[in-house]
Amino acid sequence: MLIKKDPPVVSKLVDLWDRLPAWLGPPSWLRNQAGLAHGEAEIGFRILGAEARQAVPALIKLYEQDISLVSQDTTSNALISIGPAGQRLAIPSFLRGAASSNVPVRVNAVLALFQLDAEQLQVVPALVKALSDTIGFIRADAAGVSGALEQMRNRPFQH
Repeated sequence: MLIKKDPPVVSKLVDLWDRLPAWLGPPSWLRNQAGLAHGEAEIGFRILGAEARQAVPALIKLYEQDISLVSQDTTSNALISIGPAGQRLAIPSFLRGAASSNVPVRVNAVLALFQLDAEQLQVVPALVKALSDTIGFIRADAAGVSGALEQMRNRPFQH
């Protein structure tokens, strides 16, 4: 479901429609079927959680294929949903995405890094770099992660 692609004509129409005001929704005959399938797959991984950890290598490969922005975003969310086991293995892919020259890929990667529960200290150099990104969303996400890391560092040790 995460590899589904809409026909090029549908993708172009959806892109054009997305540029119109939000109140002017697309006609009912124009549906982004791939986006719907991606969303449903993401929900499935959220439900499965850690039980889906054997899918992590395939999800990482799919994330790196960059089929579409929606596919990449939902795949990163699926990896996050699997928990620390999936997140730990996905960190290198997210770090590569955070260094991408492609702005939407960078946004997706920094958002994924923002949601990590596992081994967050590995992401600090990428987040420091993202704090000076030219894109406001990226700077904001990086600042949010940096703040969360600072809170964790200052928290007293608990058993």
